[in-house]
Amino acid sequence: MKSKPAAASTAALSALAAGLKRINLAGISTKSAPTKTAKAYPLLPDEDGQVATLVEGILEKSEQLEAIEGAIEIEKAELIAIAKPFYFAHHAGQMAVASSIEARSGDQTIRVGFSNFYRSPLIYGAIF
Repeated sequence: MKSKPAAASTAALSALAAGLKRINLAGISTKSAPTKTAKAYPLLPDEDGQVATLVEGILEKSEQLEAIEGAIEIEKAELIAIAKPFYFAHHAGQMAVASSIEARSGDQTIRVGFSNFYRSPLIYGAIF
């Protein structure tokens, strides 16, 4: 008796499935040609080559600036790595803790600031 309800439900499902047809939803949307084209800007005239020289100089100096900024960030990170152990060892057990330490090269000084013990320290760009 238990097999009859299962057989009846299977027959009902197959009847429903027979009434369904496959639909391809990918065919609904078709790719249309892009209506917006890339924006075309007017070209600055350069009769004597002055503009080309300026563009080359700007691009070259921009690359150099990016390289210098990267080198500065690496050197700052190295200085912080050296300063951090000294800072914590020097101020261990003290009630009054300085927020910065100084690093010197001759008469020039850079201040390495520790604004929060849980964040990485900062190097202030002031040279005294």
